[in-house]
Amino acid sequence: MINGVCVGEGKRPKMKKEDREYTDVSKLSELGDYLKRYKSVCARLDDGFVKVDIDDYDKDENPIGFIRGRPRSEVIYDMLNYLKIKFNCMATDRGAHFYFVKSEQHPVERKRDGWYAPINIKAEWQPGGLQSDVHVPLKVNNKVRNWKKGNALNIDIDPLPAWLTPLQKSSDKPFPLDFPPGNRTQHLGGYVLHLAGKGYTADEAFEIVRLMNFNVFDNPIPKEELEAQTLNEATYQKAQAGQAAKGASDHVAIADEIIARYRLIRANGKYYSYENGVYVKFDESKITSYMSHHYPAATIRVKREVEDHMKGKARVDCPENDGRVNLLNGILVFGENGVTLEPHSPGYISFRQFNAAYDPKALYWTKPL
Repeated sequence: MINGVCVGEGKRPKMKKEDREYTDVSKLSELGDYLKRYKSVCARLDDGFVKVDIDDYDKDENPIGFIRGRPRSEVIYDMLNYLKIKFNCMATDRGAHFYFVKSEQHPVERKRDGWYAPINIKAEWQPGGLQSDVHVPLKVNNKVRNWKKGNALNIDIDPLPAWLTPLQKSSDKPFPLDFPPGNRTQHLGGYVLHLAGKGYTADEAFEIVRLMNFNVFDNPIPKEELEAQTLNEATYQKAQAGQAAKGASDHVAIADEIIARYRLIRANGKYYSYENGVYVKFDESKITSYMSHHYPAATIRVKREVEDHMKGKARVDCPENDGRVNLLNGILVFGENGVTLEPHSPGYISFRQFNAAYDPKALYWTKPL
């Protein structure tokens, strides 16, 4: 993983690049001897490896973005171990450095400082190699750093996983990564298609959503609900199509992405969005806003083709009244065998929902407290 060690000054090499003298070490005993000789020691990260630097505290020792009360580096460490991904990890004063082999599918070709991974974790990515001049601070001011897993000479590690690659510079654009409760499943469906457009496979996008839901969200979505409403076969097929046709020129993929993002239908010349069991009127200006944020390079022609395709793809016929009643906790169905309560489903088109919940044990309906 390293291709030489040199004398350091704090966290960095002491000498200028042209004046440094590197010593090759091939054994841990040789590395240990070198560490004893100097106050600070740096190792040059070899080509083909990537460092991911996660800080849990700022310079004033204030916590940064803790997840459910835990430091982010600890959460990532546990996730990697749970998934049985091989990596090296060195503890730092403010967090941890994670080391991987460079991914062929999602290579990190240059430094990405303060970017966000797909699971909404902020970090710094640095590729190894002589051109990048990235170093591993093995000893800083007489303090040898502790390896939580692996060591500087261990090369039996895996490629950087897709869910820990740098995705975007900001947490809110081009795709907002906060996913607040409410219409979270709807937003996640759009996120899957966004990831596909960024070059992630459908399998990678699904894994990203699952990992983020169960490891990052304060209140995870129940597995059954997540699988039914977001990570289903229809979304998977759309993600595959979007990944294959990624780019702002594919109006079909973009239109499908927006329809899935807002769970749209079009009836009587108007758009409706599925929210909490009922279709509500949709503000069409959100379509223009979405295109501006996610596909700023799209031409006027492409935007017009997206809108035209959406009108046809989202169109549905208004259903006839079948006697069912849409309530807060489900769809009330009156049949020959009595009254049953069915779960909400986007497949049942309803534009009105009564502000009441059905309780089969009660003698009458009441509004929920």
